[in-house]
Amino acid sequence: MIRTTTLLFLLLAAALSLTLFSVEYRVKDLEGEITGLDRSIIKDRKAIHVLHAEWSYLNNPDRLGDEARRYLGMAPVSVEQIVRIANIPERKALPRLARFPVPMGSAPTLLNKSAVPTSSDKAAAPVSMKTILAEGGR
Repeated sequence: MIRTTTLLFLLLAAALSLTLFSVEYRVKDLEGEITGLDRSIIKDRKAIHVLHAEWSYLNNPDRLGDEARRYLGMAPVSVEQIVRIANIPERKALPRLARFPVPMGSAPTLLNKSAVPTSSDKAAAPVSMKTILAEGGR
């Protein structure tokens, strides 16, 4: 009887040691994965910090003002440009051709068609840069 119980305890100890060995290596693998994820998170946080710094630089009002003046020809609003709404003249009705440009060659002239839209007028077709360049520009 002692031999059977001893044999059972030895088998149980061997099974437990193999299980403990496998769990230990699984834990080490998971710790390595966590370490890799932590490094990835730190790297991403540094990248986000750099992106915030770039965003702050690109949205600097002084830099934007210089770029607008240099490349777009824009200037700050002058005092003469500020008026009351009551002082703005009413907008005159523009001819249909001025409001909705159509591609070259298909635009009606003012001599043979009225500039005032009628119910039978079709909407102007959209114009793309490819169309304009293909027709030799405007």
